[in-house]
Amino acid sequence: MNIVKDDSYGQGNEKLFKIKVKMENQSKESIGAGAAPFYMKSDDGKNISYVGERNKFGQELKPKQSVEGDIYYVLDSKKKYTFVYNPSAIGISTKSMEKRF
Repeated sequence: MNIVKDDSYGQGNEKLFKIKVKMENQSKESIGAGAAPFYMKSDDGKNISYVGERNKFGQELKPKQSVEGDIYYVLDSKKKYTFVYNPSAIGISTKSMEKRF
């Protein structure tokens, strides 16, 4: 996870963070791939959605096709977060994934 130099987002300890993700469609049917099923969860239990106007990540993936993209979040740089992938949010039935930052 990288801090992006952009003063137009956040105040005080809040900074714009960028996370690079890679998705591969391992199913036999086309699926949608984008930022919607990803979010950050703070230690105090708040879910933080991505910054929509910064994301250029989203497309349909055919079977075995992959895509890479960046997802942006405004986060307090002094706090700890968990990056969560929740595919059921967009109707995909596969297991969720979490990574701690």
